[in-house]
Parts: sequence; structure tokens; C-alpha cells
Amino acid sequence: MADGGQTLPGIFQALLDHLQFIYEKFKENKGETVPQGFTLEEFWTKLNDGVKLLSHETTKTSLAFSKPPLPNIMETQSIITALDAACMNVATVAASLPAERGAVLFSEVQNSILAIFKALVPVIISLRDKCDKGADERLIMTGVLWEACEQIASLPKNNLQAVNKQMQKDELVVMDALLEVEECLQELRRAGHGECQDASILDAGIGLVKTARAVARRIAFTVRFNGECSTPEHVHQLDTMAAHMARISPAVDDFVTNLYPPVDKQAASQTASALFHCLQSNLLLIRSSHCAGEGGELVAQWVNFLLGASNHNAGKVLAVAAGQVVPPSNPPTAS
Repeated sequence: MADGGQTLPGIFQALLDHLQFIYEKFKENKGETVPQGFTLEEFWTKLNDGVKLLSHETTKTSLAFSKPPLPNIMETQSIITALDAACMNVATVAASLPAERGAVLFSEVQNSILAIFKALVPVIISLRDKCDKGADERLIMTGVLWEACEQIASLPKNNLQAVNKQMQKDELVVMDALLEVEECLQELRRAGHGECQDASILDAGIGLVKTARAVARRIAFTVRFNGECSTPEHVHQLDTMAAHMARISPAVDDFVTNLYPPVDKQAASQTASALFHCLQSNLLLIRSSHCAGEGGELVAQWVNFLLGASNHNAGKVLAVAAGQVVPPSNPPTAS
């Protein structure tokens, strides 16, 4: 870190400049290098210890400038040097995580470390501009930093845990969309419009969204209990399945958006088809993955079941949107 000039604002500005440099370099890190002898256990120990030290040094720095007498130039330089070293250490340790240990895990760690650096910046700016006069606001800012640092301890410790976490979120988003569209249909019926074409398309669409929810739920369940991350191939498969499943909720949102009256029938049909293909790709992927288990017969059964349900419900939406009279039925959508 450069000297920044022998003034308190200059010292803090030098830290800000270096922190911005660390932030940008860390953001660019792709995890392409695999450190010799790397283990996740040692990585997490070093990262947790480093983050605790950074939190401690930030707190110490903030308290040192909370009231007079303020540290002199030499004391300030020493305090800031320790904080800067803590930042460098966290960035160095976090950057040692190889991307080959899992793209989802890598992203979780990277985003959490970037959040810590973002939370630190306002604290340093307040110190630069206000010194002891900003003590009250810095207490709140430091609290934000503490929260960001505390999140590190609760991060997934391997790619399987990271993928499970993401898939659980994806499933909940689909569930929320289902509840919203069901409420919309109920409102139409309460208003006496339960027999109109918009209501019919909405009703058919609910079947497809229910199927999407079943697909997300089944895949998440299967990965949680059958998933492994002990080999590069398994890690890659988990990342691929997570990336595909992450597309379900946007596809559901696009579809549901076009179900609200007045229904754009062409858009409803197009997004129904897109959602079907999204579900299909997810189902075929899990069936061919290591999560299908030995032989894969049990997984193949529910995959085939949900492929049929997806096809049926998507076809029903297209038929109703085209003005065809579709007889009432209760196709299986799986729970």
C-alpha cells in the first residue's frame, strides 16, 4: 500500500485505493490455478481465521477513531497497515479456491468475499472524511461488515452443499409462482369469470406450473440424497445440473406472466413450449447423471412420469390457447 501522504485523510485514501485494487483483482480471479496440496478443510480454516482477523482489525480501527485523542500519523499508519494486511490475506486465501472444486461453490465464496470488501469501503470513507465525528454512523457500517463476515462460516463447504442450497432456492421460487397463479384463478372465479377462455388457459397453465414444481422438487431431492462431489466428473455434473435447474424459475416466470388476463394466447403458447423444453432438458440430464444411482431404474421411473406430465400439460395449454375444447382431466403432476 502506498504511503498516501503524511495526513490522516491521505493514509485512509491510500487504503481505499489499495482496497479497490484488491477488489478488482479478486473479481477477475477465475480460479484457474490449483495450489499444490490444496484441501478444502485447510482452505476453510484459513478463510474463517482470515475473515475473523479482518473483522477484528476493522473494529479496532473504527474504535481508535471514535473519540479523542485520535491516533497520530505513525499510529494511524500502523493501524491501517494491519487492516490492509488482513484484507490482502483474505483475498489471497479466497483466491486459492480452484474453480475445479465446483463453479457453484466458487461463485458462493467469491460473492461473499466481494460483499465483505463492499461493506468495508463505507467504513474507510467515513474515517477519511469525518474521523471521530462519524463514530455513530460507523457503528452501523461496521455492523454491516460484521454480518458479511459472519456469513462466511455458514457458506456451503463443498460443491454438493452449494448446489443443494441453490436448488432449494430455485424450488421455492417456482412454488411462489405457483401460489400466485393459483390465487389469480381463484380471483377470476370469485368474480364470476371462471368459464371464460382466459380462465381456461390459466387453469391449464397451473397444471404445467405444478409439473415444473414437481420437477424442481424431485431433482433437488435426488441430488441432495444421491449427489457426490468426490471426483471432477461428479463436480462437473452437479454444476451442469445446477445451471439447468436455475433456468426453470425464469421459464416459469415468463410463462406465468403471460397467463394473467387479458391473456396473450400466442405468448402463452410460446412460453409454455419453452418451459416444456426446459423441464425436458432437466429431466434427461438427471437421468443420465451419477445421481440416478446404480442402474438408475427408480429415477428413470419418475423422470419418465414427469416427462409425460410435462408433455400433457404443455399440450393442454397450446390446445386451449388455440381455441380447442379440452375435456377435463386429472393428469398426474407428481408431488
